[in-house]
Amino acid sequence: MKLFIKRVALLILGLLILLSVACTPKLESKLNETNTLIAKRAITAVDKYLDGDPDWKSAKDAVDRERNKIDEDDEKIHWFSLSSDLLIISTTFTGFYTKGEDVAKIRAKRNDIAELAGIPKR
Repeated sequence: MKLFIKRVALLILGLLILLSVACTPKLESKLNETNTLIAKRAITAVDKYLDGDPDWKSAKDAVDRERNKIDEDDEKIHWFSLSSDLLIISTTFTGFYTKGEDVAKIRAKRNDIAELAGIPKR
């Protein structure tokens, strides 16, 4: 009887996991292909910094470089949001070394960009 209950419990658990995975919405980019790649490269630089790399200047330079490559001919208007979010991150890096609340601002803007690019938030 205990073996039967364990098997039923495992079956139910398996079905719940399967349903949760199957029902998870797929993230889709709101940007064109060029701007999606730009967003991903900028997020990589920001994530490296958020993961403990103390070189904020390199992260800022990478974000600025990517911001200058944005395809403004993107038919989707979201390129402007991408540009604005990258600018906010870049200017936040300038005063980052003293203010703890700036980490939250950088992470929030990173997540806004992730949502535009269709990649997971952090």
